[in-house]
Amino acid sequence: MDGALKARLSRSEHRYRQWLLNHLKKVDLQGLSTFPPSVPAFDQIYVDVSLVNRPLHLASAHPLSDRVPSTNTERLSISVLLKASEPVVLVLLGAPGSGKTTLLHQAARQVCHRKFGRRNLPILLTLRDHAAAIVEDPSVGLAARAVPTGLDRMPTQARFESKLKRGRCVILLDGLDEIGDPTHREAVAKWVDQYIGIYHKNHFVLTSRRHGYTTAAIAGADVLQVRQLTTDQIAQFVDSWYAEVESDRCRATMQARHLREQITSHSALDDMSVNPLLLTMIVNVHRERAVLPRSRVELYKEICEVLIWRRRRVKGIPSTVTDTDKQAVLQTLALNMMIDRVRELRTADAVAFVRPGVAKLDGGIDPALLLTELVNDGILVEPESGAIGFCHKTFQEYLASVEIHSRNRIDLLVENIEDDWWRETTILYTAQHDADIIIHACLASQTPAALELAFDCTEQGTRMAPPLREQMNDLLGEVSRVGANPERRRLLTRVVLRRYLRHTAEIDAERRCTHPVPAALYRLFMAEEEEHGRYRIPDGPMPDQGSAPVVGIRYEDAAAFVAWVNRHEPQSSYRLPYDSEATDLASRGLLGDPAYSVWLADEDAPARYGPHAIAHIRWTPDGIDHPYSMALDTIARYLSRDIYLASVLLFAPEAPDSELLRVRRSVAGHYQAMYYQSVLARYSSLYTPKFLNPLNPDFARSLTHAVVCELARSLTELGDSIGRQRRRPLAVAMRDLDDEMGIRIEPDLSADRVELHGTARVATRILATTPAPSRSLRVLLAQAARHQRWQSDSQVPAPVLSILRRFRFREAPLHTRMVTVLTGTATGIEMDLMRAGTFRQAHEPWMRDLGLELNLLVTAAINRNLALVPATAMLLRLTAVYLAVEADNWRGNQDVRTACQRIVNAVTVLDRRLNGPTPPNEVIVLTRE
Repeated sequence: MDGALKARLSRSEHRYRQWLLNHLKKVDLQGLSTFPPSVPAFDQIYVDVSLVNRPLHLASAHPLSDRVPSTNTERLSISVLLKASEPVVLVLLGAPGSGKTTLLHQAARQVCHRKFGRRNLPILLTLRDHAAAIVEDPSVGLAARAVPTGLDRMPTQARFESKLKRGRCVILLDGLDEIGDPTHREAVAKWVDQYIGIYHKNHFVLTSRRHGYTTAAIAGADVLQVRQLTTDQIAQFVDSWYAEVESDRCRATMQARHLREQITSHSALDDMSVNPLLLTMIVNVHRERAVLPRSRVELYKEICEVLIWRRRRVKGIPSTVTDTDKQAVLQTLALNMMIDRVRELRTADAVAFVRPGVAKLDGGIDPALLLTELVNDGILVEPESGAIGFCHKTFQEYLASVEIHSRNRIDLLVENIEDDWWRETTILYTAQHDADIIIHACLASQTPAALELAFDCTEQGTRMAPPLREQMNDLLGEVSRVGANPERRRLLTRVVLRRYLRHTAEIDAERRCTHPVPAALYRLFMAEEEEHGRYRIPDGPMPDQGSAPVVGIRYEDAAAFVAWVNRHEPQSSYRLPYDSEATDLASRGLLGDPAYSVWLADEDAPARYGPHAIAHIRWTPDGIDHPYSMALDTIARYLSRDIYLASVLLFAPEAPDSELLRVRRSVAGHYQAMYYQSVLARYSSLYTPKFLNPLNPDFARSLTHAVVCELARSLTELGDSIGRQRRRPLAVAMRDLDDEMGIRIEPDLSADRVELHGTARVATRILATTPAPSRSLRVLLAQAARHQRWQSDSQVPAPVLSILRRFRFREAPLHTRMVTVLTGTATGIEMDLMRAGTFRQAHEPWMRDLGLELNLLVTAAINRNLALVPATAMLLRLTAVYLAVEADNWRGNQDVRTACQRIVNAVTVLDRRLNGPTPPNEVIVLTRE
C-alpha cells in the first residue's frame, strides 16, 4: 500500500472516530418527558456500571434488583474486560434501564480513544435498526452494515473488511431483545453467530434483556449481568449531574446534597435509585420541581409512562395496544390487587382480572400476551414461575390511586383510613385530588393511625378547604402547647412518633433502622421527662428547625429515649443499633455528610450482662474521638488557661509586665504538675526544682490557696457579667498566654469575654467551705516576683507542655472511668467518680466539707441541674487541684487527691462538650426487629 493511500485511509478512520465521538457526546435522554436545560456531556456523568458473571437462568429481569447474593462481591468493568489480548465474546444481560446501552456507548468512546491496544476501530450497531434487512438478505455482511449511511469520506466497506480480518475491531451490538418478532430475533442471532466465527480475532459485545436472549443465544459467549448501582455510585451520579447542568457551583452542591438526603430518607426513592434510568428521571424531576418526595406523584407518573410506552415509541418498537389502553389495563390490575391485599398473584388470576378490560379493546388481544409484554417492559415482574407482580409496590399503589379516581371510588379510601395497607395509596390520591372528605374522616376517627394519615396528607401540600387546613395546623401545634390535656397530648405525641418511625432504612429482611431523631420529636420526649423531674437537655445546640437531627445526646438519654419509644409503641420493639448496622447506615449516607456519631447497643451484652443490658459504646466516623476521652495535654491547657484567666479576672492588667507573666507561668506550671502528679505519681521528677523553679512546694501551696479564695471572692462580687470595661484587657491577656507563655489556646478559650452566668452562686458555696488564706494573693505575688529574677529570657524555664511531652505516658487518659462519669446514675457518679466517702476521711474538717461541696456541685453539673459555663468550670477545676495540693501535704490522703483528679477530668470533659470549639455530634438512631 502506497503512502498516499495509507494516509487517506487513516484520515477516513479519524473522521469516523470523531463522528462517533460527537454522536455519543451527550447522554441519551430520549423517551423522557422532563429534561434539564442542557443535556449533560456523557463523559462528565458516566458511572462505570459493573458486571458479574451470571448463568442465563439466574440472570435477573427485575429492574430494581440484580438479585446477586450479597456474598458475591464481583464487580467487573467493561473497560478491563476489553483490554484482554485474546478476543472475547461477551453477552451483557440486564433489566430495563439497567445501563446496557450506556455500557456499549462507553466502550465505543474508549475504542475511539484507542484504549484497547490494536483493536482501535469500534463498530456500534443497534440491532433493531438492521433486523429487517438482515432477515431479508443475510448475505450482506458485517463490514457492509458497519459503514455509516449518508456520510462522506468515511471508511469504506473494504476498509472495515480489512480491519475485521486483521482483528482490529471491537463490535458492539445493542438490543437483541428489542427485535419484536421472535423469528427475526433468532435470525439475527444466527447472523451474529456466523460473523463471530468469521471475524474471530475481534472482540464482540452484545446486549439484551434476558427474555430476548433465552431463545436466541450465542454459542460460546460469556454471559454477564449488569449490576445495580451502589450507594457510592448513586452519590457520584447525582453530584456529577448537578455539577454539569448547574452553572452556579454552590447551588449545584446544595441541590445534589439535598437530593441525596431525599433519596436516602425515602424508601421508595432509595429502592428506585439503583436503576440508572430511574435515577436519571429522579434527578430530572428533582431539578425541575425542587422537592422530593412531595412531587413524587409526577415522578411516578413519568416512570410509568417511560416503562409502559415512551421508550418503545422512541425506539420504534411496536406495542400490542395503545398507550392509554395499556395503562388502563395496569390500573385495573393494580386496584384489584390492592382490594385483594396482595403484592403478587398467580399469572392466571392476573389474566382473569384484566380480561374484561382487554375484551373491550379492538383486535382480539390475548390478555396473557399483553401481560408478558408488560413484564418485558419492566413495569411488571415475574418473581417466580407462574406468578406476576409490579416491579415495586409504589407503582401498584400509584396506579391504584389513579384508578380509584377514574371509578370515583373514594369510599374505598375513607373506609380504610386506619388501615396501613391503604395508607400510601390514600396519600398518592390526595396529592392529585381534593382531600377534604378524607381529612374530615381522619379527624372524626381521632385514632393515632388516622391522625397520622391526616398530617401526612396535609404536609405534602394537598388541596383542601382553608378552614380545614387551619384546623390541621392548630392540631399540630397542640402537641407542644403548655397546659394541653395530658391524654390529648399523649395521643398527638404518638402521632408524631409514628410518623418518625415510619421512615426507616432496611438493613435486612428482619431489621430496619430509623434516621437520626429530629429535634421536634426529642423536644416532646424532653417535656415528658421533665414532668417527672428528669432533665434530658442535649449537650449540643438544639436546632431551630424541627426536622434537623438533635446532636450531643448522652448515652443515658439515648437509652431513656428508646424506653420512651417502646412505652408509646408497645406493639413494636426498638433498640439502639449494633456496630454493623451503624456502619451500614453510614456507608449509605444515612447518618449525614459528614457522618454523625451514634450510640450503640452491644451485640454481646445480653449474653454477658443479661437480656436487657446495653453497654455504653459509640460508633464514630474516622477521625472522631470518643466523646468522653480527653488527652492529658488538653487538660493541661485548660488548667493553664484557668490560672492565667483567674489572674486576669482578679487584676485586669492593661499591659501585664514580664515579672507578672513569669509569676503566672510558675503558678500555671504548679497546677499542671499537681494534676500530672495525681495521674502518674511515680514521675517524681515532675516536682523537681527545675520544673517548679522558683516556687517551693510550701510557697506554691499558699499561692494556690490564695488564688482559689481570691478568685471565688472576685467572682462573687462580679456577679453574672465581667463588665464591658474588661473585654479588651481580657483579649490582650489571652494573646499574652499564647505569645508570651507559649501555651496554645483552644479556639473557644480565646474569646474576648467570659460568660459568668450562675458562677457567683458556685463561688459563694466554694468560699463558704474554704478557710481564709494567711496571706493575700497580692502579697504572695509580690514575694514571688522579688525571688523570681532571670538574667535573660534564655534562662526562663521552657513552657510546661514542652517538658511534659518528654515523658512517655503509656496509659490511656482514663477513658473507661470518664465514660462512667457521664453515663452512670447519680449514685454511680458519687460512688465511682468523686468517691464522696473519700472526702469524709480527710484529715481536716474543712477539707471534708470542701470536698463534699465540690462533689455536689460537679454532680449537679453532670446531671444538668447546674449550668457549667466556662468560668464555673474554671473555678471547679482550680478548687479541685487546690484540694489535691492540700491533701498531698497530709501524708496518707492519696485517695482524696485521686478523687480530685477525677473531678478535673469530668469537669474538663463536660466543659469541652458544652463550651468547646466543636459541638458534640452524637445522635440517636433506632433499630426495629
